[in-house]
Amino acid sequence: MKLCFFRSASNIPVEAVEEVAERVGRVFGVDYFVFTGPILCSVEEVSIEDLLSISDRFLERGEPIVAIVYTREKVEDYAIYGLSSEASRGAWVWWNDRIEQIVTVTIHELGHICEADHCDNEYCVMYPIYREHKATRMDRLFCGRCLAVVQSSWVYNRLTQASKDRARKGGSRSGLVHTAAVQISPSPLNMSHRTWSLPPPEQSNPYPSTFPEWPSWPLTNAEKEEFIRRVLEYFGYEEDE
Repeated sequence: MKLCFFRSASNIPVEAVEEVAERVGRVFGVDYFVFTGPILCSVEEVSIEDLLSISDRFLERGEPIVAIVYTREKVEDYAIYGLSSEASRGAWVWWNDRIEQIVTVTIHELGHICEADHCDNEYCVMYPIYREHKATRMDRLFCGRCLAVVQSSWVYNRLTQASKDRARKGGSRSGLVHTAAVQISPSPLNMSHRTWSLPPPEQSNPYPSTFPEWPSWPLTNAEKEEFIRRVLEYFGYEEDE
C-alpha cells in the first residue's frame, strides 16, 4: 500500500505539497508519492472512489493506495478543512497555503482513515475543532486511546509494512511522480453513450505479463475519443456490452 498525494489545481505549489507529504510521512513512518500533475476535476465532480479506481492501477498495478487530495475549493462548507471518504482510503483537504495547518489537518484525516473517531481530548490531533500542533511524533499528536486505534488499524499496518518491505529491497521509495494533468471522469465512465467499467476481481490479473501502450498525446487533439478509449484500456477498463 502507498500513501499518495494529489493536487486539484495547478496553483497549489508542488514543492509545498512535497513539504507537507514529507512531514506527514515522517510522522506516520511511511514513504509517500506526490503526483505533480493536477487533477482537472472539482470536489463535486469526482469522488475519492473515482480517484482510487484509476490510481490503484497507476503505480505498479494491483497495489492499493491511500489518496490525499488537496483542493482550493471549500470542502463540505467553510468550517470543514478536510473530509474523509466512505471508502476509508482517501480524503480531500482544503489547501490554504498555511503549511502548519495543512499538515495537522492531513494527519487528522489520516487518523480517520486509520479508523480513529473524533476525540474529546483537546490536545489530541483528533479533536474535532482545529488546534495548532507542532509535534512531529505520533505519541505527541494522538492521545493514547486514538494512537492505539490508529496503530492497530488495517490501513496503518499495510502502509508501514509496505514501506519496510520497499526499504529492504533497496531504500526509500518516497518522491515525486511526474505526470501530466490527470483528467478523471466520475464512475461509471461514459464515452459516446458507451459505458466502461473495471472487470470483476476474479477476472482481473493485477500483474499481467504485458501492458497496453500509453496512447500518443497528439491523439488528444486529433482523435479525442480514441485517446480516451486507449487510456481506459491502459488502466484495465473494459467496454460493457
